[in-house]
Amino acid sequence: LEHQRRLYESILTTTPDLAYVFDLNHRFLYANEGLLKIWGKTWDEAIGKTCLELGYEPWHAEMHDREIEQIIATKQSIRGEVPFTGTFGRRIYDYILTPVLDSHGEVIAVGGITRDVTEYRQAEQALRYQSQQFETLLNQAPLGVYVVDAEFRLAQINPLALPVFGDIPNLVGRDFDDVAHILWETPYADELVLIFRHTLTTGESYIAPERIERRRDRGVIESYEWRVDRIV
Repeated sequence: LEHQRRLYESILTTTPDLAYVFDLNHRFLYANEGLLKIWGKTWDEAIGKTCLELGYEPWHAEMHDREIEQIIATKQSIRGEVPFTGTFGRRIYDYILTPVLDSHGEVIAVGGITRDVTEYRQAEQALRYQSQQFETLLNQAPLGVYVVDAEFRLAQINPLALPVFGDIPNLVGRDFDDVAHILWETPYADELVLIFRHTLTTGESYIAPERIERRRDRGVIESYEWRVDRIV
């Protein structure tokens, strides 16, 4: 038992995650070194205290109180995400609380693991913002713009480009090779597909002079200028 205790303690002390155990009265029985640092507390100052007594905001402490009672009643784990202000400032944490059962299947404690996901959430937010910017630029561009993804499928099409594609159903997500051969006669469709694949593979941009071709789907002559660039 002593060997197991030292083994577990070694793992829980070195992990970047926060590990802890509540008793059935919502008091901390255990908190690893990472959690103590976030609290700015020593073991003696923290163990035996509730969340509220350790400085958690009332709504936060009440939320964990409800979760502990729910786990005791249902014997089911709970996962959530919550902001918390500790010694490292206000951070966002993902956590899971799970019942600790005795040999008879009764809940004797509630264990928890928490992970700091602040940078991950900030990256998600930045990505969403960039995506919104791109979407705005795409839709407001004064010329037809469309995106072919790395799997060679049509991923996005702005309003000015839509008329080029005619009445092809379920356009977004379709293979660009198939779409090109619906729109254009085979020699030009093959050439166009090769241009796109070359840019996708090499990163070399392609700028074509005005090209007049017969549409296969409409049976009319149309002229276009093309520019193909790779997005990384």
